[in-house]
Amino acid sequence: MSHIKARIEALRMLVDELKNAETIFERASIFAAIRGLVEDLDNDESLNSYAKEKAIGVRWHSAAALGFDETNGHSSEAHRVWAMGELSSLESAYE
Repeated sequence: MSHIKARIEALRMLVDELKNAETIFERASIFAAIRGLVEDLDNDESLNSYAKEKAIGVRWHSAAALGFDETNGHSSEAHRVWAMGELSSLESAYE
């Protein structure tokens, strides 16, 4: 299951970079990578439903932080922090 750990670690690095993305190209690149990794995790049959739910939460909060989804009135930084929280829960659910 090292592929799952590798994907989670890549997600952590990408979510950490949300705060540095400025241009539309940077934001779109980071989101595309996050979206692809989350899709891979969601399609992995060895991952439980709770972990998959957390991965989807990472994607949603990342999209909101980058301006690609509704923020519900919250700041980009708040969504980045929530994405990190979902990621921590994902890691715990996997281990």
